Amino acid sequence: KKKKKKKKKWKEKEMSAPIQLSAEVPGAKEAYEQAKELSAKGHLAQGAVCVVGRAADRKNASLNGIYCPDPRLFHGRTCYKKEEDLGTEKFLFYSASKHAWKLSNNLDDNKTGFAFAKVDGKDKAAPSDPSRKLTWRVFDGKAEGYQKDHGVLCMTARAMLHELGGHGAPTSGDREDGSEDAQLPLDDSSGEQGDGSSGDEMGSSSSEEEQ
Repeated sequence: KKKKKKKKKWKEKEMSAPIQLSAEVPGAKEAYEQAKELSAKGHLAQGAVCVVGRAADRKNASLNGIYCPDPRLFHGRTCYKKEEDLGTEKFLFYSASKHAWKLSNNLDDNKTGFAFAKVDGKDKAAPSDPSRKLTWRVFDGKAEGYQKDHGVLCMTARAMLHELGGHGAPTSGDREDGSEDAQLPLDDSSGEQGDGSSGDEMGSSSSEEEQ
């Protein structure tokens, strides 16, 4: 008799009270200044989001920053490209096969990326949805693997401008309309289970490591 593999149950939605954003949050001040500059020039894209909270002295702190919607869709969902002048590319996108939002140097689901946040496969909300706080797991190096970083958060750039500067109030246009997302078949056979694991939870053989 073949033994059925038991899958660890992952808590699909990790809800908590929204983190109070302040200039002391790692990366927030820099993201605010960048968003303010882009907004003043009329270059802050509608629906742009910011990722902040990764401490500067930790690996992959470069994930902090402003991400603007990319013209391309990935797995039928809006994906985002980081605004930066260093000649490197970083993307925030939803993986239907992994049921997770991922941060990666490549718009490619074959690589694990340097951070991810698991979500319910039926959840069509944007990563910046204020009604939930995603739990991000960030690559801390080969020895540590992926570790939860509860300080990392994602919110719309305009919401950040509103909270830190009192202007650029968020509008309904900054929210992703889940009804427009394509209905895609989800593959749940990748083995990305294990809520407390420090290893490569996304089931990939390679990981991206930023300095």
